[in-house]
Amino acid sequence: MQEVKIILITISFILIWVDSIPTFPIKIVKRIRMKLNFKPFNCTNCLSFWIGLVLSVVFLEPIYLAMPLFTKAVENNIY
Repeated sequence: MQEVKIILITISFILIWVDSIPTFPIKIVKRIRMKLNFKPFNCTNCLSFWIGLVLSVVFLEPIYLAMPLFTKAVENNIY
């Protein structure tokens, strides 16, 4: 159950970071987003892969390696 919570929180963060932050009204968040506007941080698949890799190493759970698949499924159902 812990894995499901972490996966849902991570997917929410990824989709907010990639899709909603560019129109976010707070200037500090926009500045951080503009400084991190290169490949691992501006693409949903790339960001979900790297976050999944880090989570799988930290928690020693291989299920987090499927994070790009989960993110893509959620993203397709939302849009």
